[in-house]
Amino acid sequence: MKKYIRTSEYIEAMAIVNPRLCKNMTIQIEVEQRDEGPIPHMHVYHDKTRNPKKCSYIRLDKAEYSQHHGYNLPLPAELKKEFIEVMNSPFRKYSSGYEYAVETWADTYEDGSLDKFEVDEEGKLIIPDYGRL
Repeated sequence: MKKYIRTSEYIEAMAIVNPRLCKNMTIQIEVEQRDEGPIPHMHVYHDKTRNPKKCSYIRLDKAEYSQHHGYNLPLPAELKKEFIEVMNSPFRKYSSGYEYAVETWADTYEDGSLDKFEVDEEGKLIIPDYGRL
């Protein structure tokens, strides 16, 4: 489910990536962004408390952490496995959690444009190698 709040300067949105799968895991992955700039990213909470001090900010367009928050907590190895599983697992009509996260971000912040993301010759999204985090 997407939640949108429009203010005079930006749209704030929050969408949980594959909540049914995350329910059985430690992590929670959200496409959430306020006035954080144009870098597409996800908030990967290390537990269900949504505590920003226990959160990794991971880019959607590259297999790297987003540094715009000024700090970033690396994902521990066991949570990285959960993250990769969620991003690669089908969710709703999407072939993967990654596809859902990218399309949600693009629809919310870029009027549906996928220009910031790598696609193959058929126009399908290519998931970054998050194993390199």
